[in-house]
Amino acid sequence: MAKANKSHSAAPLPPGAKTGTQPAMRDVAAAAGVSIATVSLALSGRSKVSQATRDKIHKLAEEMGYRKNPYVSALM
Repeated sequence: MAKANKSHSAAPLPPGAKTGTQPAMRDVAAAAGVSIATVSLALSGRSKVSQATRDKIHKLAEEMGYRKNPYVSALM
């Protein structure tokens, strides 16, 4: 029995990324090459992160399908 070709056009997941679930903030951080704290600050619109980095993180988060957890957001 021949193995099915499972290649697809999606980019490989960064190390530690979850599969089959919604991407986590750590996945966006790994893809962007920044810390989780930087992703958190960027996604909350804090000015401590440069505009270029914020734009990069927002773009990656959107491409990866990242969504803020509403339960966590309610606590912040």
